[in-house]
Amino acid sequence: TSRPHRLLWRWGACITLKNTGSQPLEDLQKRRPYRARTLSGKELQLIHDETVGPWDTTMGSVRIHFPSTLFHTGFLRIPSLLWLIFLLIPMVVTLILGQLLLRMLLLIIASAALISSVLWIAFYWMSSRTSLARRHRLFREKLQRLHKTRVLKSCPRGPERAITIGQVGQLYEFFQSFIKDRSMYYICSNLVIPVTEDCKLSYAELVGPRQVNWFVSHYWGTPFQEFVAAVRHNAKSDGAVDWQSTAYWICTFSNNQWEVEAEVGHSWEDSSFFKTLDCEDCCGTAMILDDEAMPLTRAWCLFEVLQTKEIKNKRPDFEGLWLCTSTGVLHEGKAGVDVALHLAKRLSTLRLEDATASVQKDKDMIDLLVSQMPGGFDAMNRFVKSNIAEALRHMNEAFKKEFNMIMNSLGEEVPCVSHNSILSTATSLDVKHVQVDR
Repeated sequence: TSRPHRLLWRWGACITLKNTGSQPLEDLQKRRPYRARTLSGKELQLIHDETVGPWDTTMGSVRIHFPSTLFHTGFLRIPSLLWLIFLLIPMVVTLILGQLLLRMLLLIIASAALISSVLWIAFYWMSSRTSLARRHRLFREKLQRLHKTRVLKSCPRGPERAITIGQVGQLYEFFQSFIKDRSMYYICSNLVIPVTEDCKLSYAELVGPRQVNWFVSHYWGTPFQEFVAAVRHNAKSDGAVDWQSTAYWICTFSNNQWEVEAEVGHSWEDSSFFKTLDCEDCCGTAMILDDEAMPLTRAWCLFEVLQTKEIKNKRPDFEGLWLCTSTGVLHEGKAGVDVALHLAKRLSTLRLEDATASVQKDKDMIDLLVSQMPGGFDAMNRFVKSNIAEALRHMNEAFKKEFNMIMNSLGEEVPCVSHNSILSTATSLDVKHVQVDR
């Protein structure tokens, strides 16, 4: 907590969370309130009967339920109820002793109460401005200095609301001490929504929107620092000299988080996702993968893969699906070998038809779209596996090239035996059976 919580006992207080920016965290208390366990003067552990998390926030407030406040809060380790009793005792005494003394005592108590109220309000106002809230203000002031002449205005949904990797990096570096290993869920609720509260626009419109170069498909649960590293690798591998100016359409930043329903549209053809992917300026899809390939377990990411496949068939210049990790881009052969092999093993058994969605109707809509395309889910599974197989071939070539360079630098003769360690692993994972759709 940003100020002392004043809880006296280790267990027992019922509390309510407000304005945390995490709707699941607040929805859970509607069924049963949280109970607080005191860890220190500014630390509380929330206890709930149901499974909680992982939900991160550094915003909001804690309200202690009445009458718990009388027993569980206080000053100088004395419960509030006892303080009330101490105040009532002199009043009872003065009633017995006489009217003049009563008036004097009431005046003293009223004056003390007024002064205490003013001090408490001032203290509460100062402490309610948390370090993150102050950081929000400094960030907005920084943006105002950078864009003195630019007038904030909305732009059409879709490809015109991309954001450069340089702009993503500025956000990460400014709030790095708060972000730590947190995910995009935290970025959206604790950073994007608060800093866009005044203008009610998307984050891209706030910092300066760009025309899209790449569409980003990702899982919100990936740590943001890994997400940034993966996108940077993609920008550098794209061959641009000024790679920090490469513009990416990232739903968290490109969608207006104050009008999410409008961004989804009335149909999938009207969604911001499809409008961006279908734009001629979009040269490919960068999928940000973790070790477990979590994006491919989410229905909306499956929708993005489907549209990527369809556009690839229509546009020869479209780069298609690029698999990016925090260690590098697999298609460039620059990612960690252990990461590539782990992903290959994971994808060899992954079934896209098992992908889930927070809203069942979204999954039903996406499943229907996939089933209506030639080959259905089998074709989609082959498409994804063909991409990882192609990536492994690039990794194998890069490995052999680097191996030969090291051997030559050591003055050693390069063995004639081909170094097929990566491809042999791919074969053992049944990647050799992948058929590439042309």
